[in-house]
Amino acid sequence: MHEEISEKIIGISFRAGKAIAAEFAKALKKALNEMETGLNKGLEKRDSFGKTSMKELMEQSGGNVSNIEITDKNIGSFDPVARKYGLKYSLKKAEKGRYYVFFKGSSVDAMTAAFREFTQKQERKASRPSVRGELKKLTEQVKNMAKTKTKYKDRGQEL
Repeated sequence: MHEEISEKIIGISFRAGKAIAAEFAKALKKALNEMETGLNKGLEKRDSFGKTSMKELMEQSGGNVSNIEITDKNIGSFDPVARKYGLKYSLKKAEKGRYYVFFKGSSVDAMTAAFREFTQKQERKASRPSVRGELKKLTEQVKNMAKTKTKYKDRGQEL
């Protein structure tokens, strides 16, 4: 009799363990799915601005696109400023050294603010003296100093 009771208890605990494991697996799958959809939502939100293709920009803006012409070799440094202001833009090279920056027509104010900040950064960069240039000047001065030799050396003998 005692053995029957212990066998029933073991069977019940075994079935309960299986049920708990199944419920735990369901809960884990549900949590993973929620985390995955949350990550995907975060990616969509994060990628909603920055550099994009012209086709994608036209689709999102419904054809309402404005542009600004830029003459700058370092157009890649504009990207962090555009991301800061939450702009979605597309670049097209027009001629040698000229670019067109296309953006949504609804974000004109943000675009002007971003360009203002971008040009201020470029002006600050241009106004700073070049370390390499300074170093080159100093090395030339040192070379010129070494080239000048005295014709007569003082031997230290005095009369």
